[in-house]
Amino acid sequence: MNRPLFCPTSGIITLALQVVTAHAQELEPRSYTNTPVGLNFLLAGYVYSEGKIAFDPSAAIVDAKFKTNTEFLAYARSLDVFGRRTAS
Repeated sequence: MNRPLFCPTSGIITLALQVVTAHAQELEPRSYTNTPVGLNFLLAGYVYSEGKIAFDPSAAIVDAKFKTNTEFLAYARSLDVFGRRTAS
C-alpha cells in the first residue's frame, strides 16, 4: 500500500496558521513626529463644492445637482507620551 508523501489539507492548515500570526503595521506614517512638546496647532478651513451627480441610467432620476459648503475648525497639541512625541 503506497502512502502519499504530501496531504493537500496539511498545506492549507499550515498556511492558515501562518496568516493568524500576521501582524499589522501602522497606517499613518507621521503619527510620531519630531515636534516640540507643548506646541499648539489651530486649523481652520472652508470648502465649497458643486456639480452633477451621476446615477444608473435605468433610474428615474435626471439632472441631479449638488452644492455643499463645509467649514472645519481643529485644535491639536503635541504631547510626550512615554518618550514618544505625538500630536493629539
